[in-house]
Amino acid sequence: MLRKRMKNQPAWRRISWLAAECLVVFTGVYLAFLLDGYRTVQQNEQKQQQIYSALYTIFDGMSSDLDNANSFQRDFADPFLVAYENGEMPRPRPLPFAGSGFSTDSWSAMLQAGGINLLDVSFILRIEEFYGGARFIDKQLGNYNRLSNQILLP
Repeated sequence: MLRKRMKNQPAWRRISWLAAECLVVFTGVYLAFLLDGYRTVQQNEQKQQQIYSALYTIFDGMSSDLDNANSFQRDFADPFLVAYENGEMPRPRPLPFAGSGFSTDSWSAMLQAGGINLLDVSFILRIEEFYGGARFIDKQLGNYNRLSNQILLP
């Protein structure tokens, strides 16, 4: 029915009708792409916030461990050093937190799950630098604990 009516219309009217249809289709497709882009940005921001909150939880747990390590200085190292400075030969004790098996599995999992695409490169490098230092310290403390158990405290 519509086709018969359009054949009876002048050419300029058919062309304007075709242009209007193309405009409506183009506008709809363009808006769909905009909406999809907006949704993708929102999902990326949500994932980024989840990663930041997970890192906050991990580092919050580490801060209590660092508080325990700080108490080590007060309860273990300071009395040892004072006794040593007074000419005594105190026996070393095993470190209470040495060789804890520090793990970066959660950080690696976050990066592999797409976090590497969401986070700023400088932020990733700072976290990697922190974890590298923590791994080094954990390794050194584990070596000290092993040596003290095998050589100093038998």
